Amino acid sequence: MKISTKTRYGTRFLLHLALNNGAAPVPISEIARRQGISRRYLGNIAAALKSAGIVKTAVGAGGGFMLALPPGRITLADVFAAFEGGLELVHCVHNSAACKRAPDCVARDIWRDVNASLEKSMKSVTITDMARKHHAKGAAQKHTGRIKGGNYDF
Repeated sequence: MKISTKTRYGTRFLLHLALNNGAAPVPISEIARRQGISRRYLGNIAAALKSAGIVKTAVGAGGGFMLALPPGRITLADVFAAFEGGLELVHCVHNSAACKRAPDCVARDIWRDVNASLEKSMKSVTITDMARKHHAKGAAQKHTGRIKGGNYDF
């Protein structure tokens, strides 16, 4: 399984908004510049997150994007679902009719367990958790002199 660029960049986009404390809308051009992502591509990502109800926009002077929900209510599973749909490692995990061997297949049972564990992990990590890790990592990097200005790598 490989997580798409849209999901990874969408997560970075949301972290950027959360680190701004939701005080004011953030222009997409600022986020694109700080994250090193093309404005057009980030616009598509933002549109998908808006459709999913995760972000909202403010138009006009001083407009931009804001979180539509508290960052503690937005999970990695939500971001993944906005771009990838449901988590399904193999086609028979949620649909036993997809394979005639499903009723007797031990491998399917294992994949279902792995799928459930991954899903549980993704639901347990929020944007708030990521912001806390960002702050902790930034404090640790200040001591070593290796802090990066505004780039969030994951």
